[in-house]
Amino acid sequence: MNNEDQAGIFRFPAVRLTRLARVLGAVAVAAAGAACSMETATSPVSDVGGERAANILPGTERLAWGLARTKATTGPLTASARFTAKGGTLVIRELGVTLTVPANALPRDTMTITMTALPGAMVVYEFAPHGTVFRKPLVLSHKLKGTKYDPTKDGLFGGYFTDSKKVDHLKKQVRISEMMTPFIANGSFNFNIGHFSGWMVSSGFADEM
Repeated sequence: MNNEDQAGIFRFPAVRLTRLARVLGAVAVAAAGAACSMETATSPVSDVGGERAANILPGTERLAWGLARTKATTGPLTASARFTAKGGTLVIRELGVTLTVPANALPRDTMTITMTALPGAMVVYEFAPHGTVFRKPLVLSHKLKGTKYDPTKDGLFGGYFTDSKKVDHLKKQVRISEMMTPFIANGSFNFNIGHFSGWMVSSGFADEM
């Protein structure tokens, strides 16, 4: 089994989001409610349900619209914590974002994880250490309050990008190489993360216009 299988990722040919929504089941996730400090991590409320998220766009990239915030961030906002095998949560409370690390998900005994919200109008984050592959998928949860999400128009999904050079803040687009199916519950958008570095919440593909 390779690292991507361990991280809970399937690979299959790219399909349109509307078809993806019909084919895939919902991803079971746990949205953590407790924030961590900049030095310590709290235990997650519950573990990830173990179901695998979809991963598409193998070997290619597509332009995706970034979900817009109601108020742009003027500078990068960062949270960092040291995690153990017990797992925990990492929170940027003012942006409504939580990263949940399940128990036994780390590739080693302890690890310091950093989550940075990139400045601008899009819901876009970078994570470190760069290139880390996890034994279990982490869960990124983002409150829809504070965004311009329109359920009648937007088909939200999670998108992976390799580095910040893929982010076009002026056009509000990101060039992504992976797409993750979401689970929306209790006013939050959630999706699994099997590896780092950059993840964003997208409102649709820019190349489908």
